[in-house]
Amino acid sequence: MITFEGAQVYLPDGIAETSVTITEGQIAEIGGPAQGVVIDARGLILAPALIDVHGDAFERQLMPRPGVYFPTETAVIDTDRQLAANGIATAYHAITLGWEPGLRDVHRGRDLMQAMRDLAPG
Repeated sequence: MITFEGAQVYLPDGIAETSVTITEGQIAEIGGPAQGVVIDARGLILAPALIDVHGDAFERQLMPRPGVYFPTETAVIDTDRQLAANGIATAYHAITLGWEPGLRDVHRGRDLMQAMRDLAPG
């Protein structure tokens, strides 16, 4: 059991400074007394994770500058970390595939799909 105390908590009807207790990975209580491990969350925001329903910004991680390619797995991990740091738990990325060589060629598309499969357990 973990209780976050004093956070600005995003609730359905507004934002409140309150406590949130988590038990077995689920919210057990909002606004009750501290239980278990207590984390001082004053000055922090506690909000549900967000879902990005469309994006293709991860192409910057694959090729941060024209002609400079990063390893696909590294780019996917970097994208995942950036999303998590911004409170996004799920992202639906769009990819463009083309027959011309470069960032959007079929080979890179296959590499990207394989990297996501390989990294999914983590």
